[in-house]
Amino acid sequence: MHSFAKRFAQLREKRGWTQDELAEKLGVSRVSISKYETGGDKGGTPKYDTLVRAADLFNVTTDYLLCRSDSPHGEQQIKGLSDEDQKKYIKIILEVEELFRANGISEEKLRNVEGYMRYTLLHDPNQ
Repeated sequence: MHSFAKRFAQLREKRGWTQDELAEKLGVSRVSISKYETGGDKGGTPKYDTLVRAADLFNVTTDYLLCRSDSPHGEQQIKGLSDEDQKKYIKIILEVEELFRANGISEEKLRNVEGYMRYTLLHDPNQ
């Protein structure tokens, strides 16, 4: 079971950001980031507006960030895909993210590619 603290830290580390860098991006202190990543009695969760900014920055849903979902993007069920193919699709999206981030592609361009992939799979070209 994931916790907010663990997931928050993993998302930051996946992007190669220090606590200071993430704090600057979110407009909070490094101490706040440390508290978010500590969890438990000494940790904390961000205020609503910071939580939303973090989800946008990490390109995930707030439900994913809060561990209410295991689907980072709140993917829609794609009509006609089996559960197995749906899992493959999500895996591909995550691999594309990793590849793009490793090569310095901007978050905006990454969202555009992911959006195109979703659009292509959600819209039947024969309709």
